[in-house]
Amino acid sequence: MIHRLITASFCLSAMLRTMLPTMLSAQEAPYDEWAFSAEQFLRDALLFSADISVIYPSGEERLWETEVNKITIPGRGISVGLEGENGRLEVVFTLYPDRDEQLMLAARCRTWFSGDYKSTLISLPIVYGEDLDYYPLGRAGGEDSENPMEILVRITVRPYWDTLDEASRAEVESALDASIRFRPLKEEE
Repeated sequence: MIHRLITASFCLSAMLRTMLPTMLSAQEAPYDEWAFSAEQFLRDALLFSADISVIYPSGEERLWETEVNKITIPGRGISVGLEGENGRLEVVFTLYPDRDEQLMLAARCRTWFSGDYKSTLISLPIVYGEDLDYYPLGRAGGEDSENPMEILVRITVRPYWDTLDEASRAEVESALDASIRFRPLKEEE
């Protein structure tokens, strides 16, 4: 038994000595690959807007509503949550590039109601600037159902850079400009 432990320990030690330099060198990357470009980040950034409302299926009466605007980048999730007396809803929206004018929106919805837990994942295509209606709990069954209300999340995504006016763009570009220029004041005669 002790012989097996010593042999296994020796094999593990030899394997680590062989693999560790390879693993460490695989983690090293030239600085240029890790360099951060703030300008590229801003050009890739997206403005995620969501109008969230609790409504009756007829849409005539809104019981509650709010608006969420977040700046994000593709692949980074935005979490939206609602809490009530007997339950909680959390949706994480993540945008992924798909085509030139289209993204893929992944929505992970988790609910906790009266001790029950559910989780769903759905992906939907979304076009820049167009509204997408998402019902995280599905559509209500009608007036005679147990819960005739719906949660509607109306989502719009735009490239963040496109939402800035010319003055704001110039200000951002100036802030990103790596050079600094001074103009000396003229001396009074």
